[in-house]
This record gives sequence, structure tokens and C-alpha cells, in this order.
Amino acid sequence: NCFQIHRMAQWLNDAFHLPLFFDLMATTVLMGLIAYKFLL
Repeated sequence: NCFQIHRMAQWLNDAFHLPLFFDLMATTVLMGLIAYKFLL
């Protein structure tokens, strides 16, 4: 699932030509949300 999120972030990066920082930030935020969901 984390790999799928990373691939989606990479696809967004390629589609919108976003900097690498945004890719890392989006992946971190999404992983944080998933961890938060599991903790609840």
C-alpha cells in the first residue's frame, strides 16, 4: 500500500512537474494519515 502511494506521488510528480520536496512531503503526509488511521 505504501508502495502504491509512492507510485501515485511519483505519477503526480511526473504529471505536474512538481519538485521532489512535494513528492516526499505528500508521501510522508499520506503515510502519517494511514498510521493515524491504524492507531485509532
